[in-house]
Amino acid sequence: MTRKGGRVTADQVKTAGGPAQLIAQLVSDLVKGTHEERAAAALTLKCLTEQASIHDLKEGKRKENSELIAEAGAIPGLSEAIEIGGAGPHALAALANICLGSAKYQQQLLDADGVPRIAKGLRGGDPPTQTAAAAAAASLSQLVASRQPLVNVGAIVSLVPLLKGGHEAQVHAAQSLAELAKGFGTAGAHSIAALAQSKGDSLDAPRAKVQTAIAKAGATELLVSMLESGKAQEAASHALERLAEGNEEIQAEINAKGGIPRLVALLGVVNIDTQAHAAGALAAIASGDNTDEQVSSSGAMGTLIASECV
Repeated sequence: MTRKGGRVTADQVKTAGGPAQLIAQLVSDLVKGTHEERAAAALTLKCLTEQASIHDLKEGKRKENSELIAEAGAIPGLSEAIEIGGAGPHALAALANICLGSAKYQQQLLDADGVPRIAKGLRGGDPPTQTAAAAAAASLSQLVASRQPLVNVGAIVSLVPLLKGGHEAQVHAAQSLAELAKGFGTAGAHSIAALAQSKGDSLDAPRAKVQTAIAKAGATELLVSMLESGKAQEAASHALERLAEGNEEIQAEINAKGGIPRLVALLGVVNIDTQAHAAGALAAIASGDNTDEQVSSSGAMGTLIASECV
């Protein structure tokens, strides 16, 4: 193991006695070490979450580094490390990787005071810290139970300005806003077919309030402009899809900002996830009484119907 932190080599794993021993020592340093040791441990743990698995169990099963780190009890220590100078962005990035797609680890982060610490990183951090905090927010907000706490601590007004930042910040902020715009209920996103038949229907009031808060913070125009940025298109179209669902005011705003032709253009891109989110956003916009004709005249309806039949 290196006290300086950084990418882990096979020799370092061997010297530590194996992956489990290495990670256990890093977690110990993270919790009990000096300021310098805690920062170095956070950096090394972050690097491990970005590396291929270093662990091969005897029975032939493999575990990702992120899972090994979480099982070693690192999440509370990483949450605390967010507030340590020099460790913050590394701890946030490690948590973003560990919690992505895992409700179990997201809940652990929520229980470890992750929300106020992520919010602090979003508000007062330097650009690298803000970007890492946005990534952590994007992972944590996949957990329904985390969304209202994130909204309550002002995450929306901190995330929207990041849509004007660098590429990574833009993507993570848009991903976070897409998750928050789903609301606090358990009902998932509507299918394209359901949206096409939902004229006049509204989603639950709390969700509508979150959507409106995101739009009033200035997100809609920024997200529409991001549709022209290749690497940000998927996240931007996803956020617009969630904002437009059941919300006619936002549907009209997306149309007014020139979003419809830009979304139509994305129906032909290579990235199928971007295609799907663009189609979902257009279907949501088409569900509104004041915007259905604009979507129809754009020539998108045939593609939307075909995509629903595939």
